[in-house]
Amino acid sequence: MQKAPKIDDFLDNIKGIYKDKSTPVIQGLKSAKPTTFRINPTSSQSGPHLSIAELEKQGFVISKGEFPNTFYIKENKNKIYISDTEPFKSGQIYVQEFSSMIPPFILDPKPGEKILDMSAAPGSKTTQIAALANNEAEITAIEKHPLRILTLKHNLEMQNSKTVNVIHADGIRFDKKFPQYVEYFDKVLVDAPCSSEGRFNLNDKKSYKYWNIYKRKEMSKIQKGLLISGFRMLKKGGTLLYSTCTFGVEENEMVLQWFLEKLGSEAKIEKIDIPLRNTFPGLTSYMGERFDPTIRNSVRIIPNEFYTGFFMAKISKKK
Repeated sequence: MQKAPKIDDFLDNIKGIYKDKSTPVIQGLKSAKPTTFRINPTSSQSGPHLSIAELEKQGFVISKGEFPNTFYIKENKNKIYISDTEPFKSGQIYVQEFSSMIPPFILDPKPGEKILDMSAAPGSKTTQIAALANNEAEITAIEKHPLRILTLKHNLEMQNSKTVNVIHADGIRFDKKFPQYVEYFDKVLVDAPCSSEGRFNLNDKKSYKYWNIYKRKEMSKIQKGLLISGFRMLKKGGTLLYSTCTFGVEENEMVLQWFLEKLGSEAKIEKIDIPLRNTFPGLTSYMGERFDPTIRNSVRIIPNEFYTGFFMAKISKKK
């Protein structure tokens, strides 16, 4: 009997996760997304209005996104790359997926806070955190891979992110190697490496060419290690934001369930409120397995014409 194509396995799994709500998810995975970007308010070059005006002069038709300082390109009349424009080259803007921008907004960094980014490269969320805190937060960015650190440092410099300390380290062992940082941070971002299913384009086979369902279990081991280590770095009363750009329950709700079984007496999953309609609550059961009811407070972003698939959980550390 001929084995079904991998993508059929993936779609069957999506239907198992979302059940009668799976149709918009699958439709969203067929939609080509526009180029999206955010304005960097800490840029030394010019203000937000001037950045947009400069792009419009070059033939870009721009509309606002649903979060502050976020935009998308509605039309590119002159067919030029946004990376060739002066606002991009001077760090006035940062090209980033809308879904990727949400975790820093939920983390809500403030001036004076100590903030840890557990898996920082290429620096999209790190630079956004710095900008949201007006370059007045003490940010520590960890990256394991030497080549990715170069990209991270380049983007930090481009975005004028002056208060970020980059550390070359494995986030999973960070609490062991740097014990001085245990319970040091007010906020922690664990934007974990994942199987990236939320970025699939069902009309582009290259986007899911190497997918297989076993990748989820492999990635979940890394995610659990980062989550535990990040939580140890968090102060009592602090907030950790766990996020992935994937659908697999193995990488999302099951990771949270495992975490709560380990450290549930110290942690609480808080409710996330965001101004989007394309959301779905975290699952409290899957394939006959029941999860802690508070996992429902986590959020799945449903892909559509603007957003890629995403998962987020906001975890507080009890005092």
